[in-house]
Amino acid sequence: MYIPIDIAEVRTQEGKLYLIVAIEWTNGQVERMNRTLKEATVKTSVLGFSQ
Repeated sequence: MYIPIDIAEVRTQEGKLYLIVAIEWTNGQVERMNRTLKEATVKTSVLGFSQ
């Protein structure tokens, strides 16, 4: 599978360097990532790790 990725470096006036990554995802990939993040958040909350 081929996923196009755009990468850019941005430096602020204060000198901080940020790496920005843009990935073109299909709707199915986005839905899977959202589900994974939701499950991880719920597990963390249930286990008492969140503050």
